[in-house]
Amino acid sequence: MSLKSVHIAQAPFFYPNGNTPAVCLTQSIPAELGADLLLLGCHAGSRKLDFTCCDIEAEIIARNILALTLIIDDAEGIRTPVLWNIYYHVFINLDALHLIQTQAKKLLTHTKSMEIWQQSKYANIVRFCDSTTLKSVAKLWELYAINQSQKSLYREIQERLKRQWNAAKRYQAGRTPGGGFILDGLRSRAPLLGEGLLDVSARYHSHWKRGTCFEDRTMIQEMTIANPLLVCERAGLMLHYGTTPTAGFHLSSMYARSSATSPSSMPTSRDLEAQSMPKDMRAALEQLRAWCDAFRHAAARVTIRYVNSDAIALCHVLQQQQSSHEKGTAFWYRHAHTYEALVLDSTDYVQDGSGPTTFDVIDTSNLLDHLGTLNILTACTPFLRRLPTSTLRTEMLVPREADVSESTKNLLCGDLPTMALLLGLRPAQYWTDATATWNPNASLLRDIPNGEKIRNALNRPVVLWKPVDTSLVRYDAAGLARFILKLYLRMFQDERWMQRFDMLRNMSMLQRRLQSYDLYTRASLAAFLRYVKNSEVVDWTRFIRELLEERILNDRTLDMGPHHFQSLFTHVDMLELSELGEIFEEWRPQSYFHDMKGVFRNWTDMPSVVCVTIVVPHKTVKMFDDLNKGNGTPICELQIQSSVSMKQANYPDIQMGFGTVETFGKPFTNDYVVSVREDPKGWRSLAPMVVSAVVSTCALVEYGDTAGRVVFQLKNTPTALASFAPRLGMFLQLHQSAVGEKDVCLVLHLCLQRKMLMRVDDATKVTITPLLDVEAHHFQSIRVRYDIRSEKPKRLLQNGGIVDFHSFGPFNLILMIDSTYRKSVALPLPVDIAAGKVKIARKSLWIEYLAPVAKVSALTLRPDSVFPIYIDLQSRPILDQLHYVDSDVLPKLENDSMNKHASWLMAHTSISATMSRSEECQYSKTLAKCLVMPGRLGVKESLHTMYTHVFGLGGQAKSRFFCLNEPTNLGIICIDSVRLDISNQSVLMDGARSSMGEEKDELRFWISLLPAFAERCPWKRIPISSELGERFMCTCGLGVFPSNYLADLKGFKELSAYAVRIAIPLIFASPISLDVIDAFSNISDIESKPTPAYSTISQHERRSISRLNKLDGEGEKSTLQKCAGCQFAQYCSKKCQAQDWKEEHKHICKKLKILNS
Repeated sequence: MSLKSVHIAQAPFFYPNGNTPAVCLTQSIPAELGADLLLLGCHAGSRKLDFTCCDIEAEIIARNILALTLIIDDAEGIRTPVLWNIYYHVFINLDALHLIQTQAKKLLTHTKSMEIWQQSKYANIVRFCDSTTLKSVAKLWELYAINQSQKSLYREIQERLKRQWNAAKRYQAGRTPGGGFILDGLRSRAPLLGEGLLDVSARYHSHWKRGTCFEDRTMIQEMTIANPLLVCERAGLMLHYGTTPTAGFHLSSMYARSSATSPSSMPTSRDLEAQSMPKDMRAALEQLRAWCDAFRHAAARVTIRYVNSDAIALCHVLQQQQSSHEKGTAFWYRHAHTYEALVLDSTDYVQDGSGPTTFDVIDTSNLLDHLGTLNILTACTPFLRRLPTSTLRTEMLVPREADVSESTKNLLCGDLPTMALLLGLRPAQYWTDATATWNPNASLLRDIPNGEKIRNALNRPVVLWKPVDTSLVRYDAAGLARFILKLYLRMFQDERWMQRFDMLRNMSMLQRRLQSYDLYTRASLAAFLRYVKNSEVVDWTRFIRELLEERILNDRTLDMGPHHFQSLFTHVDMLELSELGEIFEEWRPQSYFHDMKGVFRNWTDMPSVVCVTIVVPHKTVKMFDDLNKGNGTPICELQIQSSVSMKQANYPDIQMGFGTVETFGKPFTNDYVVSVREDPKGWRSLAPMVVSAVVSTCALVEYGDTAGRVVFQLKNTPTALASFAPRLGMFLQLHQSAVGEKDVCLVLHLCLQRKMLMRVDDATKVTITPLLDVEAHHFQSIRVRYDIRSEKPKRLLQNGGIVDFHSFGPFNLILMIDSTYRKSVALPLPVDIAAGKVKIARKSLWIEYLAPVAKVSALTLRPDSVFPIYIDLQSRPILDQLHYVDSDVLPKLENDSMNKHASWLMAHTSISATMSRSEECQYSKTLAKCLVMPGRLGVKESLHTMYTHVFGLGGQAKSRFFCLNEPTNLGIICIDSVRLDISNQSVLMDGARSSMGEEKDELRFWISLLPAFAERCPWKRIPISSELGERFMCTCGLGVFPSNYLADLKGFKELSAYAVRIAIPLIFASPISLDVIDAFSNISDIESKPTPAYSTISQHERRSISRLNKLDGEGEKSTLQKCAGCQFAQYCSKKCQAQDWKEEHKHICKKLKILNS
């Protein structure tokens, strides 16, 4: 069962190198914690890391393991340039070939069995999850090991490699006419885009012209041997047309001038090959060298497990493994284009084995573009650990809608937070509308030619999904059924023909192609429903009957809906979601037994679903064996047509492969068995294609049908019709046969999955019910019911105790009775506490609280909703979405007297870059009316101002010292350096925050942010309070600085004992949050007066917008006068200085003098 649409040929593109810059997958986890990580689509300190890597292509796994073992064996680190050649070049020299052959032969000595591999010296680091993956990889290593002495074999493999390269070049030329190039490589240069654009073009053309990145002719002439590591053993696999060697690196540090003391400043090249490379290639080589060194040093603490399979198949097998630890019980094929079972037969997956089946981090790369977000999350979520540090990471490279915003809204085919909650997840950045990771917003590049095209190429929205405890959540069955019906209609909206053609008329060719790339089937919906059922959050029997009987069966919206009812019921039956015979009487065996005639008459106990297999002649599908034929890889399906009526049933969840059908036992009985002996040559063979699907028995035998037609066809879409109707006819049929023919087999079907329940505590006293809006589009409010059982609160409630509700944050609710009983509940959705209503039944002993779900626009006004911090069960502070950093290892930017090289920071830190459209609109209105800047916008504005002062940009005076102000200070921030946060394609200020006097009436936004900026540094710290007037950061980080930190600041040594290190990021608007213009309208008319909720930062202080304009040079130019005492604070007039002296400056002038001495 594929759970997704199946294309007639497997995905054709080979991605040997990463097509996006490398990411730090552990940056969401505190440095002291180990982690188990699952990487789906893996072509890409002291903690222990256990990676499970899945890729559908064995070619990816084979080359990756060979490269990793080369790194391990290169103890002195001298082979990095050769490693570069063999991993990234299409053509290599003789030395590189010999290294590949030698390493492949060495690895092959350990591949005779899983037991032998596990005894090898590599087994502590590289593990195989199953023996089939080991065999597939070993087969490729055998090709790598072929040497010149094996003349005919060597010549054959070289000719094959060159044919594959030429085929890839032909396709690439068709995709980039007129000497164009693919912009994907530009991501590796972000955020310095303008500086890197020409290099991206040069690297792309060099790679596709010569197959190397060298420019030196002598070196190029040596590169004549086709690289065995790029061999495509699977027929139809082709190097992707966007492949560029540098796409997976972080090259912004090459364009941003680094300080001489920067830890990653590029050293002088140490070898001849590197000297022949362009500057950006040398930077990538040095980065590769650093990665190799780091991997060697950490090797003893790292385990990397590999499995060759489809990502969704692995997820469901892991779920089964998690619950039973029995081999061979999941009944999943490795992927949709093979009949090879996926069985994790490594001893690591027996009970108490070392192989993890739950994970701290799950990374799906951009698989959601191809497999569907709902499919991916449904499959992955069950084994995401339910910890505050756990993260499921997805990214999208190709928006399916006109833009990222529209694509995000439709990411889960329904309201994003509502669907996420049904999956037990929370999209972290959605509610905060904040991220420290750069993303190209709507204003970026809008004024340059082809700016929109460049921005679309750079788009890479990342969603961090955090686990939500749903053990207390209960849904209304009828309301949930209404919502799921809308989900059903959205998932299959392409089955509404008029809407389909309307969309096609209004979209570009790219969107038309994407819309033909259908992602979901009825099995997808059934898998999602099974997750909801296992979560035990609704009266299941009532819900499923309402959904199927009252909603879906009666729907007339989808034109093709009736053709897919049987497919839906088949998967509902297989996954044990309902007793279908109670809803659909024809589904009961006793109802269709009287129809079983002809070939069916002897099948005495025929089950409700059976597996149909049809053999399709190879010549029928040969048109799809080569992508360069221009036929693409359209979606296909099986259709069962009644021979005695007009009824048809489509089954898109098919299994397929090339080979020979072998049968055992008597046909049309439960003893009949079919197996497929696959031809390893696949599309290159002459073997027929074997196609199977699980189908409904009642539809097969209805009305006494004994010879129903079985049709293998392309899915009928506008694109497919336009391309293939002239050759295949209007119904796009490729092959047709019938029940009873020799090329059609029917067998008993084995259920593909067992149930995996997530248990709920029977002693639950709190019930949380999310309530839908009238139209059943999204959860509008939350009802929390407390059933009072213990004696103390019973007594308090019955005696008239005062009931009150409080909250420490929008995701938290605290019940208080008479200030002596306290019950805290974590909420699955944020609520508007102020709008909450309470019902109390003192005799019946229950309390009910009802509050609307908070809007994102309202949450953005909360100081604690930018980068929240949570406390885990061990009382450790945990960052929710702001990532952890080790500033000492990040590139440090040069800060000299001129700083013209840093001018790019003006754009990167600007209001347009960090604010959404609604924020920018409100910002402009506030400036125009001289109103108080809303806190979040004020922080973003202040951060931009800080950068201009640190580097002296935009005519600003240079300074690295800033006071938090208005109306009283929180202390001084001293900036040591600005560093490139390369993994997040942004910058951060590495600084020290020092308390200067008592902290009364602190600024709320900075109070909430500063603990997060400190906590992300690699040492432990606990925020004590977010209340004004109380200490909001602990003292355990005081004085912890490197020995040379702020060495040029004379007074810092004495001050450091009272300071804590912080890493201040830029705060970007989240690309997945709703951007509603006038979202800030409820505060647009606030009078201009100081308020703790709205803070600013200045070179010393900024009390109003007019002063801000003067200081930043936005208003009339004026010379600021320094305080004669500290020579630090600056003022626009004597009156201004006198006012500040009375209110506060006299309390800190002496301390500021120490810093400036």
